[in-house]
Amino acid sequence: MNTQTKGRSLIVYNPVAMDRQDIVTAELAYSKLPENITVQDKNGKALPVQIIGHNNDTLKFIFLAHVPSVGLEVFDVKEINGKSKPSSELTVTDRSLENEYYKVKVADNGDILSIYDKKASKEILAKPARLEFLFEHPTDYPAWNMDWKDRQNPPIDYLDKNASISIVEQGPVRVALQVKREGRNSIITQTLSLAAGDAGKHLEVTNKIDWQSREVSLKASFPLTVSNENATYNLGAGTIERSTNNPKKYEVPSKEWFDLTDSTGSYGVSILEDCKFGSDKPDNNTVRLTLLYTPKSDASNNSFSFQGTQDWGIHDFRYGVYGHSGDWRKGESQWRGRFFNQPLLAFETSKHEGSLGKEISLLRLSSPEAGLMAFKKMEDGDHYIVRVNELSGKDVKDLSITFPGKIIDAYEVNGQEQKIEEPVKFDNNKLNFDLSHYTIRSFAVKFAPSTKQLAQVKQTEVTLPYNHDAFSFDDNRDDGRFGHWNSYPAELLPSEIVSEDIHFKTGSTVDGDNNVVQCQNQTINLPEGNYNKLYVLAAADDDIQSELKIDGQQRTFNVQQGTGYVGQFYNRVLTPDNNDVVKIVEPYTKRADIAWFASHKHIPYPSKNDTYQYCYMYKFEIDLPKDARTVTLPDNKKIKIFAMTVADVENEEAQALQPLYDDFNENETMHLRNNNN
Repeated sequence: MNTQTKGRSLIVYNPVAMDRQDIVTAELAYSKLPENITVQDKNGKALPVQIIGHNNDTLKFIFLAHVPSVGLEVFDVKEINGKSKPSSELTVTDRSLENEYYKVKVADNGDILSIYDKKASKEILAKPARLEFLFEHPTDYPAWNMDWKDRQNPPIDYLDKNASISIVEQGPVRVALQVKREGRNSIITQTLSLAAGDAGKHLEVTNKIDWQSREVSLKASFPLTVSNENATYNLGAGTIERSTNNPKKYEVPSKEWFDLTDSTGSYGVSILEDCKFGSDKPDNNTVRLTLLYTPKSDASNNSFSFQGTQDWGIHDFRYGVYGHSGDWRKGESQWRGRFFNQPLLAFETSKHEGSLGKEISLLRLSSPEAGLMAFKKMEDGDHYIVRVNELSGKDVKDLSITFPGKIIDAYEVNGQEQKIEEPVKFDNNKLNFDLSHYTIRSFAVKFAPSTKQLAQVKQTEVTLPYNHDAFSFDDNRDDGRFGHWNSYPAELLPSEIVSEDIHFKTGSTVDGDNNVVQCQNQTINLPEGNYNKLYVLAAADDDIQSELKIDGQQRTFNVQQGTGYVGQFYNRVLTPDNNDVVKIVEPYTKRADIAWFASHKHIPYPSKNDTYQYCYMYKFEIDLPKDARTVTLPDNKKIKIFAMTVADVENEEAQALQPLYDDFNENETMHLRNNNN
């Protein structure tokens, strides 16, 4: 792409198969923080932008962008003086929010009093939307079961104590109120926000809750002005209707959204969610999203007593309220749910010319009734797999997908990517097909070779002095030792590992052969040539902070453990009887790039496959100065080097400007409170 800009070059990616206008969140580092910034699109048009925070040398901001279907667009970020002009569409007071679609009122205790749909001239809420505590004491298997006897009872409490409300955002992109409340030994911070443009078609509620409640579930309750015996629940590959709670059904699964449309079909409300998959419907006009579940457990049954504190920790999640005229099909709730779950993603990149210009769409569907489930490289061969499904629950004919390149071959495949002997229509860059209701179809598509070929990465493997055996085959698990009395499964190791276009040649796995370098301050000669990157495939017995040297100059080289977990939520440490929590261990997400993994490791005594104890190899990138000649390894036998490759990388990797994973950075240290309630 052409990433030439006057300021800093941002690429925004839209993972959803529909053109959309939405909010982009980004963080940029500066040597000196600017007073303000402006963001321009590919045509030089200034977009609404709003600074929402800064930390030392990092500026966090949001802007409103229009990005094509499964596409990328270049944006220009420049420093300016002065403040941004407020939006005439967005207003906020200490108890209200308003944009072009909604006017929202908040009660003194933090409950949502009113959501008024300005386009439809309709109030959405019949009564305040509240956070309800429901008593939960299942007869059997508490972590898995909810009982009908508990579901028939009214809430025993509300999360609405000691409320404080403040304005936290007031700008041209978004307005927001922050609501802090307590209840039953838990503390929640909610941010209620409305955005400008199409991004403001729903009320968003962002939640951070320090959960330490017992014997309850927490539900977000929405008493609506629409009424219907049945609600519609999205299942990912279709929808299903379910009635109001009854003895055989009183908790319903859904994915991304569920909807209650009035029995007249004139108006409906969809509840959007990003990670909460259960809800119930106590009457014909109320729906409740289940947020957390910590049931009462029988202390006399030690097998399940630890479940009496399950879910304890700090949780981050969002939900939204989306009102629409007509039913969920007319309101396109499928797409609102997809936008809610797959935000626009921003990356910074270097500036360079490019024949593809400043915008590209990788594919475009001809109708909102068809959805994209996957677009990926075929496992074997030169084709790409495109998987689509029907979203509206009715037969649809004459659909098409438009690609940026010419199609030279296409055929239908099954779930194993095996060819189905059915003809597939395609013409130039369009694939044509029909979909019956809620059908999934997959196609293998091959494109004509591009007239513009990207330069291949120039790279050369580094010859290593292997001095240790870390692999064993399943019939001789006593052969190798990686560390801590385990070895990597040799039967799963390929002769070459490819990670993001970088090739690594692995060592011999023959019994008794050395295949890794156990680091002991060795100096290794680098291949001659013009290379600017050294890539190291490595792992360690533990997480180790270390350094290596390039031509005698020290470089940071922190290596992660080759087995164990790369992520962990809050972990409870319990008393011997499992009835109480002694402490809670903080969560983490490790950051090294995983280049290869295995599903298990080998243990020699007793000889076994240690299943679900993963093995990892990590790829580390190190800058090389011009004409670098040697690399000196750390003096630490716990660090193992599997392979090295030097490369001349022309285009630097794009840098993500928002977390692509749970990082827990904004979570305070969790302290146990009085947990007798």
